[in-house]
Amino acid sequence: MNVLRKVENQTLHARVYQELRNAIIRGHFAPGEVVTIRRLATELGTSVMPVREAIHRLISERAIEMQGSRSMRIAMLTREKIEDLIRVRSIIEPEAVYLAAGRIGEDDILELEVLNRKLMRAIKHGDVDDKLLANRAFHFAVYEIAASPMLLQVIDSLWLQSGPYLQSLFASADRFHEELGTEFINDELIEAFRKGDAGLARRIREKDIRVSAEWYLNHLDE
Repeated sequence: MNVLRKVENQTLHARVYQELRNAIIRGHFAPGEVVTIRRLATELGTSVMPVREAIHRLISERAIEMQGSRSMRIAMLTREKIEDLIRVRSIIEPEAVYLAAGRIGEDDILELEVLNRKLMRAIKHGDVDDKLLANRAFHFAVYEIAASPMLLQVIDSLWLQSGPYLQSLFASADRFHEELGTEFINDELIEAFRKGDAGLARRIREKDIRVSAEWYLNHLDE
């Protein structure tokens, strides 16, 4: 069963890149899975040229690795790499939250409340894709408020490399929320924004990243 949607010719190169990128972010490819340009072109219904260009971009973003001179694979996600990604995310993303807290308005807070309710519904009733999309929508809405394009670009790259990890985490979302008691952590973040407490908002986001990662790593062998 194909996980990639066929794309139209309009803005073909950009759309092929975005489709492949989204598939990696959502964990549709397994870490270490070998991919070929011809296979991807067939699934996307395109020629090999835009796929080749997209692959080169994804290699530069460390989402795909060269394996020898011709073979390519989805980047491996070892325990060491996960720990490194979490270490960097727990520095970068809380800083974006801190910046957002200094710029956020009441309309922004109301929008975050809407997005968080959608996320909670997705966790209770949706499939893994729904959960991933809703989770990304909430957090990137916060990061957009920070108004730092460079910081946003770095975070986006980190999420791309974390795709299989996030997919596995949200496949077990009900379980880890129940075991960790983090179901309302986004509500805590929104309340910190409402109070104008940037330091608290930063600590809440850092805690969210770290405790989720610790839970995942403790259950990795399962």
